[in-house]
Amino acid sequence: MRYLFIVFSIPLLIFQCTENLEKMEGVVMDEQIKSELQTVSKAKIFFGHQSVGYNILQGLQSLNTQAGAPLNILEIDKDVRLPDAFFGHSKIGINEKPRLKCDAFIQILETSFADSLDIAFFKFCYIDINKETNIKKLFEYYKSTMSIIQEKYPNLKFIYVTVPLRLVQSGWKAKLKKLLGKEIGGYAENIKRNQFNEMLRAEYSNKPIFDLAKVESTYPDGTRQTFEKNGQKYYAMVPAYTSDGGHLNKLGSELAAKELIHLLAKVYDKLK
Repeated sequence: MRYLFIVFSIPLLIFQCTENLEKMEGVVMDEQIKSELQTVSKAKIFFGHQSVGYNILQGLQSLNTQAGAPLNILEIDKDVRLPDAFFGHSKIGINEKPRLKCDAFIQILETSFADSLDIAFFKFCYIDINKETNIKKLFEYYKSTMSIIQEKYPNLKFIYVTVPLRLVQSGWKAKLKKLLGKEIGGYAENIKRNQFNEMLRAEYSNKPIFDLAKVESTYPDGTRQTFEKNGQKYYAMVPAYTSDGGHLNKLGSELAAKELIHLLAKVYDKLK
């Protein structure tokens, strides 16, 4: 009976910790976020994205509203009249075709407003990288894209963004698959995403990086959501930050937005 208690108490404690995290309604507003939002609201920014990008923007708008800040978030199209300062964004490319997103980022900057921007960045989606992706070739294409656009617009500050992660299969099913030598759900794809992100961090270690993958895989106490394959540790999405295994919920969106605000404020301060 004593051993049964120990066996059942461990998952109960894990469940309680997860449940407490899920009860968090969002980021607690503080003076630092308010101050940084004021700073960012003076810049001219462009962000290219798809669905996870909209999640981040929802978090950004939520924090902006809570802070009573003047950040002007607007979706860019050819007919939009741009104000003196703005956080502009638009969908770029097609999901599962990451090279097209690189091309679209260059195209929108060249045909729209690159000369008038302070900061620009875009992100891939988790779905752009799967277990068949040639990470080395994709990263070389990404690096070439960023080199081309940076050379053409030397006064424009670019931010580099890690690829978002997804949940990996856990619990007794994952343990059983491991014992049977079967592939565990989400491992192969997330390993590829981790590999791309490591290349990006190494290549742009002296550049501003919005480490979205780190935000998604880090608990409030600083510990990380990890899994292991062949003795190697990799990062995965914290379950409490997602609504469906890949997209960000309110908490995840606001945590990502907070990190982005912090980075943008730091970058813009150096430009002034």
